Amino acid sequence: MTAQIDNLIFNILAGGHDLYLPDVGSLIVRRNGAARISSGRLVPPFADVVFSRELRGEVLTDIIASKANVSQERATEIYRHPLLMHKKRFSGFIWHILLP
Repeated sequence: MTAQIDNLIFNILAGGHDLYLPDVGSLIVRRNGAARISSGRLVPPFADVVFSRELRGEVLTDIIASKANVSQERATEIYRHPLLMHKKRFSGFIWHILLP
């Protein structure tokens, strides 16, 4: 299930959409235009993803409920399961940064 959630998140962000992860924060797609860095040299346009604690974008649990055709409660369970697995697996470094 974790791979499917990862793929869903990737596809949402690759599509240029912001995404809110409940209890974590938002992944915001920032679009950057082309820039001239010197005479005759251009940096092409690109997008990057930044983290914010504000609620911005579609809520991941709503997307899971819609795509999997399950209730909001079940979507929340599906969402929380990988978070708990990762929280146990890692030493906690990244989760101390991301989770309140």
